[in-house]
Amino acid sequence: MDGGGSFNRKAACEALGGIGEKAATPEVIDALIHAMEDEDDSIRTSACITLRNIGEKAATPEVIAALVHAMEDEYEIVRTIACISLGSMGAKAATPVVIEALLSAISNGNGGIVRAATQAFVNMCENGFTEDVIAAMLNALRGPDQFVRAGARGVLFKVGWKAATLEVISSMLEAIRDGDLYDRKAACEALGMMGEKAVMPEVIAAMLHCMRDDDDDLLFAARQGLVEISKNAATLDVIGGILEAMRGEDWWYCIKLLKVLEDMVEEAATPDVIVMLLDWVPDDLFSASEFVYTQWRFRLVTLNFDSGFAQWDGSHSGK
Repeated sequence: MDGGGSFNRKAACEALGGIGEKAATPEVIDALIHAMEDEDDSIRTSACITLRNIGEKAATPEVIAALVHAMEDEYEIVRTIACISLGSMGAKAATPVVIEALLSAISNGNGGIVRAATQAFVNMCENGFTEDVIAAMLNALRGPDQFVRAGARGVLFKVGWKAATLEVISSMLEAIRDGDLYDRKAACEALGMMGEKAVMPEVIAAMLHCMRDDDDDLLFAARQGLVEISKNAATLDVIGGILEAMRGEDWWYCIKLLKVLEDMVEEAATPDVIVMLLDWVPDDLFSASEFVYTQWRFRLVTLNFDSGFAQWDGSHSGK
């Protein structure tokens, strides 16, 4: 790649990129690092693209340093591809210097670079939990830069479920409480992916609060989140929280929660769950709305709880 004109050098980079991981020889890597210092921005871009295609096998300290340097290039396309290339190297690229450079790109860049840097963090965590990245995102949430905070939230929404630490869960709850519609929806999805690790009174309460919203996407995310965290041993805890939340509420909110229960018990209709549903006497619902009572009965019958409901209904027919 040292000889020939710009066209030939660029063509050589592109040819190597088409080979992928097999091109990760010391000689090729050295040539690509050298190409990233070329005066022609198209060659610098092609070198970054080739390194992206090679991926983790190109993740030497020298390559990572060259890509970090490229993130300060005068051309936006070079900076953007450098971010993408670092992300393609996975956890091997999650060094303090790279993390700082990507956060700086989120802070100072435009939409394309911000998206590339955010996705780079996500890719670094793709094949495993990267503690340094998660810790950096949590720290960024406490910073003054609103763009960095937004980028950090985006990363945590996508990969924070791999950690499911109290601090990560707390950041999700904060997003539900103070974030915009997108933040709340993404936080519900992330909490749902954490499964039973996220079964806490605060999490259940936050998702139930989202169920009061009129936005269909948020309602779906909250409903699915409740269903996901209820799986395995956590079902009774979540159902108990939902039943308690229905007491004294208006019928429309109760109907939303009955739908959650329906989705939940379809996947987890164990004897304990059925007993809990049939033993729960919705006194407040009787006084609040005959319509809710009808819906309650309909859903139990739909779920093939006819015999159990008939026994329950007979024992409470005097109410």
